[in-house]
Amino acid sequence: MSRITDYGVKAALLARLDAIDKSKGLLALALMIPSLLAAGQSEKYPWLGTSPSMREWISQRLENAPQSFDLSIPNKKYENSSSIPLDMVNNDKLEMVQNYINGLADTYPLWMVELIAAVINSGTTLTAFDGQPYFSASHSFGLSGTFSNLLNSAASGNASAITALEAANALNLAIETMKILPDDQGRLIKNEAMKKVTLVYKAGTANAAAIRTALTQGTLSSGAGMVDNPLKGQDIEIDAVASGLITTAATKVSLFRRVADGGKPIIFQENLADRMVSMMTAVDNPYVVKNDAWFVGLKCVGGVGFAMPNDALQLTFV
Repeated sequence: MSRITDYGVKAALLARLDAIDKSKGLLALALMIPSLLAAGQSEKYPWLGTSPSMREWISQRLENAPQSFDLSIPNKKYENSSSIPLDMVNNDKLEMVQNYINGLADTYPLWMVELIAAVINSGTTLTAFDGQPYFSASHSFGLSGTFSNLLNSAASGNASAITALEAANALNLAIETMKILPDDQGRLIKNEAMKKVTLVYKAGTANAAAIRTALTQGTLSSGAGMVDNPLKGQDIEIDAVASGLITTAATKVSLFRRVADGGKPIIFQENLADRMVSMMTAVDNPYVVKNDAWFVGLKCVGGVGFAMPNDALQLTFV
């Protein structure tokens, strides 16, 4: 008798989904929020505003609630379906079936990464809650005043083939600029909580290679000799995600702030109750009879959007 059962296949698939590491790469940029809404409905996030500062108690308490913002992210329905040949099931090809299961399950984190990358790729056109593109020169919300989360850096030659030293100098300035992006209360408080910056840029380019060198070498060539890497003295941890899913120009680098309290610049919402594995395995099921295979389908409902614009900056080499 075959050791392969429909219950076993479903359990193995769900177990692999639950074991996904969301602490690395683009997934690490997203705050994972459970959604209770169906596809076609939008989750609203009015609570993104920061709490006002403490103040001296003079006469009585004064209510001073956080700013409320009009941010909503729609849920959409996604699916991926596959089949397991009955020849594998009936002949107890457990390892081969496990490989099928793993392949289907591994499309789930890829789906998440693709959605996050698509949002980043749309950063100069996708509107933030203040009505401006997420990367914009004229953000203003709450008491922030007007600020820009765009920064240009002049290259000495071809902006698509910068030197490692140019990359290091530009990234150093970009990080320092992020430290003075105000919050919705007009404060620079996130500067104190800022622990890490994640760089996201297009993989496989000359600029990507220069950035990697800037992040890994202690000394860099100035053209006239070797000099200390200006990033050596940076007090913020830097990590990098060079991805083929990023389609912005090779001259652009998106920087995302990571803070000590776990706040993240991107929201990934998913209705976990609507994440389903469907199977057709009965011997008299029309699909099984026609295809001589089990049907296995994965369904997900979710959506992605940017959070606060002051948690990011886009650097462009010009």
